[in-house]
Amino acid sequence: MEPIIEEMLMANPEGIAHRLRLTYTRSNFLLNPLRIAEYHGITVKAADFHKGDIKGIIKKDDSCIFLNDRDSLNQKRFSLAHELGHYFLHFPQSDAFICTQAFFEVNGIHDLNDDEKVRAIVELYANRFAMALLLPFDEVYREWHLADTIEHMADRFGVPVQIVSHRVCEMRNLGFSL
Repeated sequence: MEPIIEEMLMANPEGIAHRLRLTYTRSNFLLNPLRIAEYHGITVKAADFHKGDIKGIIKKDDSCIFLNDRDSLNQKRFSLAHELGHYFLHFPQSDAFICTQAFFEVNGIHDLNDDEKVRAIVELYANRFAMALLLPFDEVYREWHLADTIEHMADRFGVPVQIVSHRVCEMRNLGFSL
């Protein structure tokens, strides 16, 4: 395995996100990823990307995250958490990331070439970080038993419905009774 992949796999997206939640969440349920970005000196700006599938871009040198202005508030919130995942997990390896819808939906990496595999792993880890930051297991478990629909949970967590669905599937695969 390439050294860069081994280094990325050593990162623990769930653990890093958990520590950030402990630092930045007080008594309120909903964590504000913008507060984390601001604390770390990262400017967050809206951008009108000409390519509609671009969700976000983070640039290390500028300490700036650009979010797609056309996305819903919930998508922007998840995209910001995803870009923060790159900031906390991957910046020793790269100076910038451009994240498209396709990489938010990475499922399998078997048919990819080596460069695409590295990129897919990086994106998967950023997604895992974002889900752990915005949808921690204990909160999802509690909400699952209180909410009547996935849509209600998505509204409660402030993320897209497909992200809640993915997190619930992940938790079921880990043995949670949902």
